Amino acid sequence: MGTDYTHKPWTKMSLEKLKTPRNGTICYLNSWWCITLDRCVLFYRGSPQCNSNEACAESIRQRIHPDCTIEKVDVTYLPHNYHDYTFERRQR
Repeated sequence: MGTDYTHKPWTKMSLEKLKTPRNGTICYLNSWWCITLDRCVLFYRGSPQCNSNEACAESIRQRIHPDCTIEKVDVTYLPHNYHDYTFERRQR
């Protein structure tokens, strides 16, 4: 049984949404992201679960996110208030 990423302190965002350019975002370049089976990226207490180093990202994935994969994404656009685009926001 894998980790339940639908409850706090975890939040998820669609990878496709994260790759869509928008005003008012922070760009992450060449990062390795933890990707869930439903093609979402993860945040733990608001912290993106990504790293610029593939070996570091893979080590974290093995220890914390064994049911996920890692994927290098050239450019992502992280909203300043990521809750506006995540599961957690829709539950309020």
